[in-house]
Amino acid sequence: MKEKNRLYWQFAGSCFLLIFVFFTYVVKFYPQSQWLQRLDLWGQSLQQIITPQKTAFFQYLTQLGSGQNIFIFTIIVLCLLILFRQKIAALWFSFMMIMGPILGTSIIKQVVQRPRPQGIQLVHETTFSFPSGHTIAAICCYGTTLLIIHVLVKNRLLKAIMSLFFAFIIIGILMSRIYLGAHFLSDVIGGASFSLGILCLTYPIYRQKQFIYDFKGKRRK
Repeated sequence: MKEKNRLYWQFAGSCFLLIFVFFTYVVKFYPQSQWLQRLDLWGQSLQQIITPQKTAFFQYLTQLGSGQNIFIFTIIVLCLLILFRQKIAALWFSFMMIMGPILGTSIIKQVVQRPRPQGIQLVHETTFSFPSGHTIAAICCYGTTLLIIHVLVKNRLLKAIMSLFFAFIIIGILMSRIYLGAHFLSDVIGGASFSLGILCLTYPIYRQKQFIYDFKGKRRK
């Protein structure tokens, strides 16, 4: 990765983490802020038209971000990466899954302790609301997979199809959390900014390590 591109990724990651810190501070200490309530109220516009078909669709999507399905997908991805001897990608993927869904979600939720929305709830949740754990899991899991595909897959058409597929899943999961009444919009923004921050900051490191690993592999041949 060129130095200029690396700086772009790191700048983007820093901006995302600043957004996360800002939202965490406001939600924790100023939850009644007028602009925050307006933002969350605007997000609830996704619930203006609720139909059985939409509910079933979003319930299916939100399950793709559940702990059980994320765990299964993680095991499959790691097995494939190890099978194809992509050690660096496997290590980066493992790091993202530990930092995001495991450490990030559980610790931050306990620190902020924001109650769930009190409006229409189409799914039952028992944990705290901020940040959205499904959002963090989706971006850390499917977003990391998307970037690994971008690096390792050489076929452009296959790369484009798989990238669009995982991007659709991520966006769908984010929207589902609001539609189903599981989260405020600010919860989703908090989860997205946290996971995107880590993703953007660590992606250049992965690219550098992957380049060195591939170069050494070619020299051995």
